[in-house]
Amino acid sequence: MYVLHQNFCDGEDLARGKSASASSSHAEHTAKEAVDGLLTEDSCFWTAPDTSHWWMVDLGADITITKIRVTNTFEWILAKTWGAVFIDPFVLTLSDSRGNQVSSHRFTDSRTFYLWEEVNVRARFVRIDSLEYPESRYFVLCAVEVFGGDSLHATWPDLTLMHTLRSKPGQSCKEACSLQHMVCEPAYFRALNSERTVREAFNCTEVHTEETHYVDFPPAWAAREDSDLGIKQGACLTNSNSALLSCAGLHASYERLCPCRRFTQGQVAVPPPL
Repeated sequence: MYVLHQNFCDGEDLARGKSASASSSHAEHTAKEAVDGLLTEDSCFWTAPDTSHWWMVDLGADITITKIRVTNTFEWILAKTWGAVFIDPFVLTLSDSRGNQVSSHRFTDSRTFYLWEEVNVRARFVRIDSLEYPESRYFVLCAVEVFGGDSLHATWPDLTLMHTLRSKPGQSCKEACSLQHMVCEPAYFRALNSERTVREAFNCTEVHTEETHYVDFPPAWAAREDSDLGIKQGACLTNSNSALLSCAGLHASYERLCPCRRFTQGQVAVPPPL
């Protein structure tokens, strides 16, 4: 047995030892192997050679998730199995206790390690669906690690002070909030930058999560087609990295979902008394 890696720096792995299920399993390589806290050649989950592949862990309750790390497989496993194992793109979906999808992230390249940072949503179920289904090959997950916790990343100012509003196309959140005698609060973008939130705020025909371009104006709704990003009119846009979002961002084709708050006169950084 060869231990490749153990996590000591990211805090508690919320998925470790939790109940896991999958579309199928191969021999002794069951779904729980991906959350056993080990990264060894003998502790990876394998599917049977199905026509579809999925895996899911139940965290037990809704909890704030900040980061997810997925270890797909290792080179020595590929060598031992003569190409029977494949590393392919997949989509990672988060759902709450009621079964509502709260966020998702699509990994479209093939690699060994995947990291989804700046997640910042409350969810209970973490699910991975393979995007390709070669019938004669196995899908492998060696580790799925989930980090966060309700006490780790409290938002300041308090989220109860947030007021959301829609900007006009080509209008920044800074301007939109100011017109309502409020300030745009960038710390709140993490709470708004999710598929569930934009669907509730806009009549989205679809939701696209931007991963490859620098865009600072999501979450937003396309008032007209955006040929540069390939976004159709009526679609909504989020960003895979909430840290990029800005109160000053704007785009002529989009209405933004803006996080505003009231402030103490003469002290913009200080919320008013409750």
